[in-house]
Formats: sequence, structure tokens, C-alpha cells
Amino acid sequence: MLPSVATALWHYGLGLLRAVRVERLEADIEGGFEEPHLTGQVYGFYQAAYGVAPAVVSRVRYRPDWSGASFDGSAGVAVAIPLYRLFYQTVVLLWELPLRKIVKLAIGTKEGVQDGQ
Repeated sequence: MLPSVATALWHYGLGLLRAVRVERLEADIEGGFEEPHLTGQVYGFYQAAYGVAPAVVSRVRYRPDWSGASFDGSAGVAVAIPLYRLFYQTVVLLWELPLRKIVKLAIGTKEGVQDGQ
């Protein structure tokens, strides 16, 4: 019974994870390295990524700090799960669970024993 419950919960979690939609993702980073050439390389990588995927990278702002090793930043993310997907995954979970065995285990009755015996 335990493997089937674990499998059902695993499928439920994966289904919900697949249903997650990123609504907002933003980051504001200011940082640098001890050596200025490393700061320049990171800034160059940021600019190259901005050129390749401006719609995504424009939400991440990076300001190089040329004075020395430092890191400061903030980030925000908002995710959503559509209600219909949550409902669907819950119905699938209930369908996959061995509910009869779980109820028997919770009540504590033995197989073949009638009520009142």
C-alpha cells in the first residue's frame, strides 16, 4: 500500500509542478570581484545574454561594482497554479490512491469481520 500511495503523491506533486506559471520574475543585482577583469567578464556575459534573449534578461538588472569585491541584490518572483489544474490533479490523486485500504487501516477492522463481532 505504501508504494502506491508514494507513487500517487509523487505524480500529484509533479503534476502541480508542471502546472506552475511564472507570473513575475525580477532581479536587481549590484556586484563585483576583487579583480576588475572578472567583473568585466561577468558584465560581458550579462550583455551577451541580453542580446540573445532581451525579453527574459531585461527583467534582470546587473550593475557592475568596479571598486572591489561586493555583492548586493534583491529578487522577486510570483507564481500561480490555475485552479482547474489544481482541481484536476486532486481528482487524479484521489483516483490513484487505494482509498479502500486507507479507510480499512484508519478504522482498524480486520478483513472478513462484520460490524459488532
